[in-house]
Amino acid sequence: MSKNKGFTIIELLLVVSLIAILSGVTLTVLNVSQLQKRPRDAQRVSDLGRMQTALELFFADNRVYPTAASWATASGALAALKPSYISDIPAPPTTPAATGSDPCTAGNSGYFYISDATGNKYVLATIMELSASATSSTCTGLSNWGGLSLCGSPVANCYGAQNP
Repeated sequence: MSKNKGFTIIELLLVVSLIAILSGVTLTVLNVSQLQKRPRDAQRVSDLGRMQTALELFFADNRVYPTAASWATASGALAALKPSYISDIPAPPTTPAATGSDPCTAGNSGYFYISDATGNKYVLATIMELSASATSSTCTGLSNWGGLSLCGSPVANCYGAQNP
């Protein structure tokens, strides 16, 4: 008598369904949307650092920072830094929901700049996707922030940088 070797259809269906259940559980535990937000927030921190370095180089040569009396997009307000201090003003990792210079109508996903009238101090700000990403340098914790507001106060997930 010869025996057939192999798997039955029931055994194969059982294994395939078990793999499907395990992969579904794994995807919900990993939270893919959170994994995509972290690198974008890290890019925002890096971009603000690059702009801050360019602002300090500009200040070293001119003894004043570029002035912007109200919130403006960094790409517009910091145009004087190109190309001597920074090759290009970084673009945010996500595209704003709407166009315009007002951060509230630009979908809060850009980089924004404001300075005092004399050009002695500034604030660079952006809105993070994850609240945990903003905890290391919240906008309201900056000494230059004062009474500023970015789309209302308090600003949720606002990450900022200022002159030293």
